[in-house]
Amino acid sequence: SLGAFGLASAIPFLVGVPWMWAVLRLLLGKTLGLMATLEAGVLPFLPGGVVKWLLASAILTGAWKVIDRPAATR
Repeated sequence: SLGAFGLASAIPFLVGVPWMWAVLRLLLGKTLGLMATLEAGVLPFLPGGVVKWLLASAILTGAWKVIDRPAATR
């Protein structure tokens, strides 16, 4: 589940970072290189994203264990 959450979190970056670059370039006239774009649109969000992936994975794994437990032990 951790990999699935990581992949799902990557999707907005794959769309959002190029969109951010295009808006900055076309509307504001500011051109960012690849590293500057990643520093502005990806790096600030990675720590919180990793925490979110870990929590979601742990909660989902715990829920699976509760659901799979026989009714007599609940």
